[in-house]
Amino acid sequence: MRPRSVLFLSIGLLSWNPSYALTLTPGQAWNDLPIPVCFEDPQQEHRQDRQQIRTSVEQSWAKESAVKFLGWGPCSDGSRGIRIRLNKEHPNTIARGRQLDGLEDGMKLPKLWSVAALSINAKAAVHEFGHALGFGHEYARSDAPYQDACGITGKDGRRYVEHDLPITTFDFDSIMVACVADATRRFSIGVPKLSASDIYGLVKIYGSAPDNILDADEAGDRFGHSLAVGDFDGDAIPDLAVGAPGESLAGSDKMIGAVYLYKGDDVRGLRPWGRLVEEQAQGFGSIVHAKQLDDDNRADLIVGSDDGVLRAYRGQSRNPPKRWGDPQPALKVAPVVGQTLITVDPFDLEGPWNDIDFGHVSVKADLDADGHEDLIVAAPKARIGGQPSGQVFVYRSPETNHPWKERPENFIPWYRFGQAY
Repeated sequence: MRPRSVLFLSIGLLSWNPSYALTLTPGQAWNDLPIPVCFEDPQQEHRQDRQQIRTSVEQSWAKESAVKFLGWGPCSDGSRGIRIRLNKEHPNTIARGRQLDGLEDGMKLPKLWSVAALSINAKAAVHEFGHALGFGHEYARSDAPYQDACGITGKDGRRYVEHDLPITTFDFDSIMVACVADATRRFSIGVPKLSASDIYGLVKIYGSAPDNILDADEAGDRFGHSLAVGDFDGDAIPDLAVGAPGESLAGSDKMIGAVYLYKGDDVRGLRPWGRLVEEQAQGFGSIVHAKQLDDDNRADLIVGSDDGVLRAYRGQSRNPPKRWGDPQPALKVAPVVGQTLITVDPFDLEGPWNDIDFGHVSVKADLDADGHEDLIVAAPKARIGGQPSGQVFVYRSPETNHPWKERPENFIPWYRFGQAY
């Protein structure tokens, strides 16, 4: 079956050819959650180090997925889970995933060298916990798009390669990228953040965090019937509004409709943000349109419903758009229709895609603030868990601002999500 063509303005004809990366060591994902964590020989003077490790991990891997960790106290004979030793050596994890279960000194993390090293200590802990969850190094994938591997070679003199299972495309921003030119420097500054691909791979293996689930998947919601991109909170990074005019509220069969909001992030891509509903509406979200209605440098959101009414939501700093004024009679608010075809294919899809309405609507936006526009394509009849709930597919731009990286020829499948993100 041929890929589906999507109408959009001013893009050339492209085809989709997948390339994979964020990797998982085969068979080593943890089956039993939560995962116990303990410290070998915990000393009072290292209390701050232990707290920093716990906070960094819980604000990254645990926050973005169903993974949970428990304990964080002293290890004892027979302790299960991840056993951590603090020392002055470089960070190291001696096994991957559930192979670590109960291994004494299974993970070694550095003591805090100085306040200046606070960032790299925090990121080192998150990186090593990525290995503890079963994930490999980005730089060590077999088809990494560069030759220099930081001088790391195998016994045969060739570049070191880890033959793990591919989950996502190669990601320069991954917390698992480790030693790559410029990424190594970036690793030593800022707070630890999982990238969009990290989060996608993590959720695919371990499931989504409850706080990231905006709604349940229900038949006929038509999630993705409409799309709008705008900087609703004024942080200079585009956000996404997705209409689901078939949504019904709990305890009712009436198709009230809803609009789902995703906040843009320069590293993590789109994050679940909130849901807009109007109980008096019918088919709310059949039209969504981003437009600046005032002079506050934030986009505002216009939402149309099947009953011929438009409602305006004012952009706010840090928070999702808020209802602004009374409903108005519907105007003609139509999306821009392009004249150029691009060719992309749904990826990681449940079942056949010839009847999911893929390409019903599409938009472009620079979702990761790298200076190049990414592609968002809706499929409002796509299935999740057997239910025709609707999905949205995000393709990363083929351009790059990382000069060492080979430029791919196509938009790269990035991640896809439905209402249960």
